[in-house]
Amino acid sequence: MDEQQILIAKIDKKLSWFDARIKICIYTIIWGCSLEMLNISETQYIYSYLKANYASTNHTSVEQYNNSIKEMSCSNNLTSITDDYIQGLASDWTWYMQLVIYSIGLLVMSVLGPLSDKVGRKPVLMYTVSLFAITFALRTYALYAKLNLYWYLLFCVVEGLAGCHYTYDVICLSILNTCTNQDESKPFNIALFDTMMVIGICASDIATGYLIKLTGYTYPFLTGTALLVLILILIIITLKENSKLPIKKNPVNISSSFIDVCSLCRKTNILMNSTRQLFLMYILVYFTNEFPYLANGGIRTLYELGAPLCWTSVKVGCYCHWCHQNITNTDNKVNPFSNGPFRQTRCVTCRNTESDKIEIKVKDPTVQNQKENCDCDENLEKSQKEDTLVIAKNKQKGL
Repeated sequence: MDEQQILIAKIDKKLSWFDARIKICIYTIIWGCSLEMLNISETQYIYSYLKANYASTNHTSVEQYNNSIKEMSCSNNLTSITDDYIQGLASDWTWYMQLVIYSIGLLVMSVLGPLSDKVGRKPVLMYTVSLFAITFALRTYALYAKLNLYWYLLFCVVEGLAGCHYTYDVICLSILNTCTNQDESKPFNIALFDTMMVIGICASDIATGYLIKLTGYTYPFLTGTALLVLILILIIITLKENSKLPIKKNPVNISSSFIDVCSLCRKTNILMNSTRQLFLMYILVYFTNEFPYLANGGIRTLYELGAPLCWTSVKVGCYCHWCHQNITNTDNKVNPFSNGPFRQTRCVTCRNTESDKIEIKVKDPTVQNQKENCDCDENLEKSQKEDTLVIAKNKQKGL
């Protein structure tokens, strides 16, 4: 009877893990499609908007832009100096938008990450996806109503309040890692997540190019909004909260979560020192890999749209599709927040207790919650036995 219960428990655990993995994969494919639609359309729209406004100030025809927000053809009337000027303006606007999104988003993400340990993964994931749907809808309205780019820049603040796209990555990887057994490989979860993301991105590249050519820029934004609403509905209906998480039913103070994050800088014990060293190493690798990757996309698209290439949206989408197939997406592999340096440091600290150091007693509740994952209890017992043997040998040598 006991063997049957154990077998049933194992089967239920495997089924629940399989079910969670399939759900996250479906969410991520749709998520990748929606984000790539925005990334491809946004730079091209800004370039076309600025070119149309520059043409209107110089009393040239902008009938194509006024009738429908479509891609502007590469005009031979513009000189190379004028085209370079427009590309420079478009580059400045894209930089302003990225600055607004990530300056706010990184602060929000530093709070939402620890907050998900207290209130659960599902509410934080719903919060992020819903705000993304709102910002996509606002940007769609900005395109449809032909609002000034300053309004478009203001609507980017909503994406920053959502914690930018990294918050979605962190929460989904946390769900996958929580459901993973100790004998299963967690790097496989990261590889699976990245694969699903790239599949969604590649599927969106070519489709977005043709959609821009046929309908203009409004419908790609509208389609991305619909996909995000679909993800939100799927999360509400299908995703279940993990019962193993120590979720607090009492009201959660957000300021306390921010203070917990700041403790990485102010605490000076052995555990936090090793955490800081690992965090700085991760952040350095992240910046080295991520900055060229992020900066390349917008500048490359602006160069492709202008002379001498004068590519259409279809060619831009096809080239992006080719790039995503040949370039490994390193966003989450080196992301210091999603790759778990804190979890790894806790495990390393438990294993590396030496006899000449004071015994480390972990008092951080977040560390206690991770004992099942890094087996700190067993490692502490082993280290204590090793310390006892070393002390005994030293005493014998002293005698």
